[in-house]
Amino acid sequence: MVFVDGKPGHEEDYARWFLGGHLADMRQLPGVTQAFSGHLTSLDGAASPAGLCALYDTPDGGSLLKTIAASKGTAALPESDLQGAMVWRVLETVGAVSTEGVGDAQPEGPVLICMCSDEIDGSLLPVLLDEHSDVKAARHMRISPIQPSRGREYSDFLLLDLEPGSDPADITSKLMSHVGSDATRCLLVST
Repeated sequence: MVFVDGKPGHEEDYARWFLGGHLADMRQLPGVTQAFSGHLTSLDGAASPAGLCALYDTPDGGSLLKTIAASKGTAALPESDLQGAMVWRVLETVGAVSTEGVGDAQPEGPVLICMCSDEIDGSLLPVLLDEHSDVKAARHMRISPIQPSRGREYSDFLLLDLEPGSDPADITSKLMSHVGSDATRCLLVST
């Protein structure tokens, strides 16, 4: 997972590059099974950590990081001189549930990210699908041991693939009643 901004004054140009050519390049890297990116907004009233977010799925985070490092700045993975601040997190899936035939599909709607300082009960995932018909798939993730410490960390993450046109604020409100609002952030990635 990557949170990133363009340099001040160049945010729109950087967003076009990041959401277009860069996403296509990332999808071509060996080990990337899915890639999704979009604009990032906060749903919890706190400032958004960045303007853009990307989610890259891979069976081996360590190998992907090495591939990115070796490819960065080459024809396979060109860089932009318009990139501003970036924060990345390597996550590992703890559990996942989905509606029939959706779990391995590319998200069509927005993705809701719930970041928690406390450990999330894994039994919450089926409840989310049962209670929210707008949730197509849910993944429970944790910071990977290969992730270097970067200050205050959120240990657990919920990633919810939502139906296009769903009401993320309503789902966030109900989700917060399950996980609590203390030390929890809810963000939305939308194309």
